Amino acid sequence: MLPELIISLLHRCSKTKALRNGLSIHATAFKTGLQSDTIITNHILNLYAKCGNLTFARQLFDEMPERNLVSWSAIISGSDQAGQHLMALDLFSKLRLVPNEYIFASAITACASLMALLHGQQVHAQALKFGYASISYVCNSLISMYMKCSQCSDALSVYDSTPQPNSVSFNALITGFVENNLLEKGFEVFKRMHQLGFVLDRFTFVGVLEICINLNDLVTEWYCMPKQSSVNLTLCLSLAM
Repeated sequence: MLPELIISLLHRCSKTKALRNGLSIHATAFKTGLQSDTIITNHILNLYAKCGNLTFARQLFDEMPERNLVSWSAIISGSDQAGQHLMALDLFSKLRLVPNEYIFASAITACASLMALLHGQQVHAQALKFGYASISYVCNSLISMYMKCSQCSDALSVYDSTPQPNSVSFNALITGFVENNLLEKGFEVFKRMHQLGFVLDRFTFVGVLEICINLNDLVTEWYCMPKQSSVNLTLCLSLAM
């Protein structure tokens, strides 16, 4: 089987999380000696990580003769997404290459899940050092991490330093303020998001529902906004009330 075909099949299996088919393709790659190809091995590793099979993923990762940033990104993000946050941070600490934005974001997300503020600050410092702290993907992870650790001012500082904040940035702030019981601040962010013309999605309204439940005087203002969102505002309001 051609390497290009194996890569294509593995990519498809990863997208559909077809673990059983992926195992069969892995066996074929092993029999034909293609497992020694780092690119193919990375695709297999990514498949196992995406399917949540960390046992296979970690075994394959440990056996790899050569690992690049793709390898490290797959195992670190896979560990974090599978709820193995300590493993993700342990792997991050062993990385001897300069991390990319995806690795930084995964490590920061792991810190957020553990509410490990000190570790999060250390990862933030590294992201600053290597010039990744201004990338939206990393900034959004930092905002969520600081909010999870109840460091709202630090989250706002990260937001203020974000060159191009997006809807994920605003949603992270809204959710964070709600979780920290700063409902008025959350609603101010919501209004700012609307004024800047961002499309309001279901994540936005999930965050704002709690605000509307507890601050009834804001419900009318919300309802009177232009119905430019694809989300059903009437439904959201009926749930809030």
